[in-house]
Amino acid sequence: LFSKKVLPNWEAWLGLAFEGFCIQNAYYLAKKLGFADEIDSFGPYFERGQAGFQIDLIFKRMDKVITLCEIKYMKNPVGGLVIAEVEKKARLLKIPKGYSLEKVLIAPNGAEKSVKESEYFHQILELKDLF
Repeated sequence: LFSKKVLPNWEAWLGLAFEGFCIQNAYYLAKKLGFADEIDSFGPYFERGQAGFQIDLIFKRMDKVITLCEIKYMKNPVGGLVIAEVEKKARLLKIPKGYSLEKVLIAPNGAEKSVKESEYFHQILELKDLF
């Protein structure tokens, strides 16, 4: 029963659970990222409509920075497709005038070497960084 009913959905469930964990511990993540004292507001972000998209976790900071966090739960390090995915969201996001955008990847098993070497993300948090 477990292998037929649970295992096919296990990875998706773990992804949602990890995303929920990150949102519930957003202040802790901000502390690890080095801007906990600068938080103005935070939470998931949803844009409806034809070009609708979701940002897993976003911080608006008092130092005029928007921090877009992409949360990925995968068994292996996250591959390069994540860059195109986040770039699309970043282009569609309306940034308030005078703010800059910072992109963060939160992935328990980190990112592939190519993603790290691209320096696309300002920071990449792995599970080992959180505990």
